[in-house]
Amino acid sequence: WRSPAQLKLTSEMVKRNCKSLKLRPNSPKRPALGLVVPELVAPASGLISGLMIGAVAMHLKIKDNFVRTAPSLFVLAATSVVFVSTLPRL
Repeated sequence: WRSPAQLKLTSEMVKRNCKSLKLRPNSPKRPALGLVVPELVAPASGLISGLMIGAVAMHLKIKDNFVRTAPSLFVLAATSVVFVSTLPRL
C-alpha cells in the first residue's frame, strides 16, 4: 500500500522518464510481436517449452515439492498448448 505522497512521487517519476525517452505517458501500447508476425509464435513457444522441460527436470532432480514445481509445470503446459495449437498454421 502506498501513501498519496508516494503515489504522486511515482507518477512524477513516470512522467519524467517518459519525457526523457520521448514517450507519452498514456500513449497506446504497441501490439505484441506475435500478433504482428504470427510465424514467430510457434518457434518462441517451442523454445520456452523446451526451457520449461529443463526447469521441471531440475525441480525433480533436486526433489523439490509440488508447490515449488507447480509454476514450471503450469508454464510448460501453457506454452505447450500454444505450440501445439500453432503447428497447423506452419
